[in-house]
Amino acid sequence: MAGRRAAFIHDQGRAFVFESAQSSCSTLRWQRKSLVWPCRCMAHMGAMHSLTVERLYRDAKMLELYAGVSEMQRVIIANNLLERGAAGR
Repeated sequence: MAGRRAAFIHDQGRAFVFESAQSSCSTLRWQRKSLVWPCRCMAHMGAMHSLTVERLYRDAKMLELYAGVSEMQRVIIANNLLERGAAGR
């Protein structure tokens, strides 16, 4: 939903940093969270790095941790919310 909103705002030619940060942050978080349970279910197979579920989980975790992107997106979201509050929107 946030991704569609960001795309809609982009198509209108307006600034979409806030919506883009929201979309990216929530997508990465839910991607990782949705892979936790399958990884736990596959734990009985041991530390097999060839499992697709484990590979997807590692990739999702790396995307979330890469250069602190999720923390920077949270800062962008917080700053934008503070600016909107100060502007009385």
